[in-house]
Amino acid sequence: MNQSRQGAIELVQLRAWVHRLALDLERASIRHTNLKREKKTIKLLERAVDGKPRGARRYVRTLLAAGVMRYKELQAPVENETLPDAIVFDFAADALWPLIHAPHPPNGWMAALSEIASPAISILSLDARKDLKTFGRVDRAEFQAQLADRRCAAGVLNMLRDLGDPRGTAPHLAALCLAGGVEAPDREENESPPKSTLRWILAGAAGAVASGVVGNRTDWAVVWVYEWLKDEAVAEHNTTEAGYLFLTYVEGDAHRGRAGGTGVLAGIFEALSWT
Repeated sequence: MNQSRQGAIELVQLRAWVHRLALDLERASIRHTNLKREKKTIKLLERAVDGKPRGARRYVRTLLAAGVMRYKELQAPVENETLPDAIVFDFAADALWPLIHAPHPPNGWMAALSEIASPAISILSLDARKDLKTFGRVDRAEFQAQLADRRCAAGVLNMLRDLGDPRGTAPHLAALCLAGGVEAPDREENESPPKSTLRWILAGAAGAVASGVVGNRTDWAVVWVYEWLKDEAVAEHNTTEAGYLFLTYVEGDAHRGRAGGTGVLAGIFEALSWT
């Protein structure tokens, strides 16, 4: 493959995948009488991949939902020796992949991604988009490595929190699950929303962490990965100053300024409030 054309091919494949979901949703309407919300999500996603997005938060959330859905569809068994950070950032890279390749993002998309994930993830996503524009491709392995190197665990924890939030990405993800014939995430009783989301994401692959055994082994794998993610996110916060970078997106560039608030810490606080 001509590597300079790889980004264009990724976009063509993404659009074809969205088109297939739209057709699958039409078929699903035979069995379901009211799919207004699901059809709205598909329409938002179609506009996003066609470069005609509506609203920064909806743009980010529908594309994150698409990335997670594609991760589930292409999910491979996790090898025994795979470490938690590799599992976490492999998922995160796939979740962000449509956001990197979708054309013409709306103003404010970086601020929205900073709020939903973290400023560090926003900066890396912007850098990846610049690589795509300059070189015509983004190195998937390098992007995953950068997520690990730049200490993005807190951002991933925030993403998991938003994916399970009925006021966040959860409705978009549920809509894509229905269209794709995948069981939607189900909140476990007495379990934090980020952990429940992680359990759903890793279901099927996580069991293979322990030689393909499911059930209790899957539970153990999810706990193992989640505890690592939570501890790493807390460690990241403890090694940074109290203020954090808040990003706004103006005319294609990132302008950084100090801001108060706890958006980047929301996932950490959510995780620590549950046992």
